[in-house]
Amino acid sequence: MGHRLHGEVVSINGDALTWKKVRFNDGVIDFDKYLGWTCTHSISYAVCYVKMRATKSGVDMHVDSNYSSRVYLNGELIYEFAVGRSHGGIPDTVAEVTLKVGLNVIVFKIANGEGQWKGSIWFLDGDGNPIEGLSVTFDPHEVQDYSKTIPVINGA
Repeated sequence: MGHRLHGEVVSINGDALTWKKVRFNDGVIDFDKYLGWTCTHSISYAVCYVKMRATKSGVDMHVDSNYSSRVYLNGELIYEFAVGRSHGGIPDTVAEVTLKVGLNVIVFKIANGEGQWKGSIWFLDGDGNPIEGLSVTFDPHEVQDYSKTIPVINGA
């Protein structure tokens, strides 16, 4: 059985917070747009499941975020950026990522200082092509195929 975060309530410093399912059609997690205001000096966590039909090595993971961010793949920290910047610049690339067959859990932590609060992650093969057999979901029991709609930035 997989974890179902949507609707779960957690308590942080006495505040009850609820995990919510949010879809962004342009490949960008825009927290300001979702919240309806610019929220400064905050941290967010975005979670999704990447399902693979077969294990795939040599994958390039591209990350774009403002301010600092971390990416965890299956519980392991595989990316960290600790300096302020704007989203929409040149993304960072983590080369030689391995996505295992079945479910891979992605946790994307984005800290915001001032200004916009956005982040993006996408996977391409070594030639810059979408990954065959990759599906993304918020619920590991309800997989939707996004293999043909993974965003490509700057023709990468």
